[in-house]
Amino acid sequence: LVDTAVSSGYTRLRLAALSALMRTRFGTFNEGIAPQSTRLAALAMSQTEDRGVRLRVLKGLRGLLQDEPAVARIVPLIQDQDSDIRRAALDALAVEASPGVLETLLHLAQTSDNEDTAMAAINALGHRGSDPRVVSLYIKIVTQSKSEALRAWTTGEMAILAARGQLEESGLLSEAVSALRMAAADSSERVRTDAACAMGDISDRDVLQPLVRLVQTDSSPVVRQTAIDSLPRLAKRLPEATDEISGALQQAARADPDPDAAKLAHDHLESMKQ
Repeated sequence: LVDTAVSSGYTRLRLAALSALMRTRFGTFNEGIAPQSTRLAALAMSQTEDRGVRLRVLKGLRGLLQDEPAVARIVPLIQDQDSDIRRAALDALAVEASPGVLETLLHLAQTSDNEDTAMAAINALGHRGSDPRVVSLYIKIVTQSKSEALRAWTTGEMAILAARGQLEESGLLSEAVSALRMAAADSSERVRTDAACAMGDISDRDVLQPLVRLVQTDSSPVVRQTAIDSLPRLAKRLPEATDEISGALQQAARADPDPDAAKLAHDHLESMKQ
């Protein structure tokens, strides 16, 4: 099948062979294909190859790039002219632990002129979310980037890391909390929303006041609802702050101008009483 996928002169046969090599449940190639990853990676690298073949190879190789030659063939594709190829290449590299790949992703996330490429690199780095170099980069982007899209995307990635407990594992929790406090005051609704989400999953009292402030004063109903949703999660992490959190929810239930936000606060209060 590998020989057919690599050598057949017929695109349909190559696609069919690639499909046959895949594990249907996961959408990636069978693990037994890993030793052939360098040969398959050559298909994705070829600029004259059918686009569908290239994309299918990149999807199939995710997590199976076992040697440096295979990785070396995929890395250049993160600069491909085709945005779908770029994203697929970054996704294929996301779980690759090679130091060279990590450095490439860190560099791209900071320097790429293409926001889609930078965001794809940021997303790929999230698979190494407990690595302090990754968290440090996220903090830098959230606090210093002039691009709203990059700040929002990266704050969202930080929310994912917070939910996984990886911000704490990185050893940079204090710095991450400072960045999220700054994000909670960002001019972008998207950034504030993701900051509110992240703060509900952090066992640090320094996130409490910014979160309560979002509930009480933010102009966006979406941000307020997200912050309201985060408060009960935070209460589980900070039992000593339960009264303060309940008070903020009671006020929101009584006074939030958005009926959905007020109802959400009321429902959370009732759940906390059980």
